[in-house]
Amino acid sequence: VTGAKYEALLDPLAKPRPDTGQGPDERSRSEREGDALAELVDLMLRADQLPEHGGEPVTLTVTMRHEDLAERVGQGMLDNGDHIPADQVRQLACNAGIIPLLLG
Repeated sequence: VTGAKYEALLDPLAKPRPDTGQGPDERSRSEREGDALAELVDLMLRADQLPEHGGEPVTLTVTMRHEDLAERVGQGMLDNGDHIPADQVRQLACNAGIIPLLLG
């Protein structure tokens, strides 16, 4: 049942985009489904009731040199050790409650 609910949420988001004058949607089905999952996560983050962890809203921690962030170069590191490019860090920061820390 949960799988069916998941597919029902993902399927409309994974449909090929209509031709908007820039040509047809060239993404493969796998790429569309990956993009749809990312969009579904973004939709959930805007929901009224988000899950909590230890009584606090779920938090994403990104560590990056301020100079790199300002110059839009390098990578940030997530709290799980994964690295993401500077442009994604900047995109995350647009909607974030930011707490700067000085390290080193």
